[in-house]
Amino acid sequence: GQDINLAGTLTKATGAGTATYLFQANRNIINNAAAGISATLGSTNVTFQSDYDGNGNGAINSAGVINTNGGNITMGGGSGVITAGSGYAYGNATYTSGVYISGALTATGGNIVVNGTSILTAATGIYGVLTTSLISTTGTGTISIKGVGQGTGNATNNFGLYLQGGVTTVNGNISVTGIGGGAGTGSDNYGMVFSGSGGYVKTTGTGNIIVNGTGGIGSGGNNIGVLLNYTNSIQTTGTGIITVTGTGGV
Repeated sequence: GQDINLAGTLTKATGAGTATYLFQANRNIINNAAAGISATLGSTNVTFQSDYDGNGNGAINSAGVINTNGGNITMGGGSGVITAGSGYAYGNATYTSGVYISGALTATGGNIVVNGTSILTAATGIYGVLTTSLISTTGTGTISIKGVGQGTGNATNNFGLYLQGGVTTVNGNISVTGIGGGAGTGSDNYGMVFSGSGGYVKTTGTGNIIVNGTGGIGSGGNNIGVLLNYTNSIQTTGTGIITVTGTGGV
């Protein structure tokens, strides 16, 4: 179908195995705040796959809480298999961010993958992936988030990845990547921004953190690869290694 709108809660409450919840839409997938997905017995693998017809028009807006109890969470788009950094949800006139996550994602040992590309527009303040809630897993579970910004005209403040919430693991790695958008005389098209309101990545065990940010384009300048606005934006409290690579745009 064109859109999938999850309006009520889905709960796996029977059976000790793992269920698969696969949502595929040619356009948008909306997980409303009053909805959400959870597992109280066994686990669930949850996949949101927008833009299934592959025409570059299909976003994910996830406001409901998702708790898989050990299953994987995958958010992206296109007609192929979604993996870390491959298969993107695309923003459009309705939802400008490729992926917007405002409800907590909890995998409890499962892996999390999020890929999003913003709408192609001259507007200001557009993001490939925007998060405002906690994204977390435990054990050896890993998290990969990649956001890509776009821009036409004199686009400004078009970020690849805008973290306003936390991202945490224990012994699994965290990889976050942002590629800024922008165009023309635009400026401040950051690859990745850790918001001062609470954007951070953190591992508490052996998990490593890999941060890659590439600034966008725009002759107005200040197209920074990685911008840190929050105390302890990138931290390991165990033995993990932190690697940060920031490349300024043009």
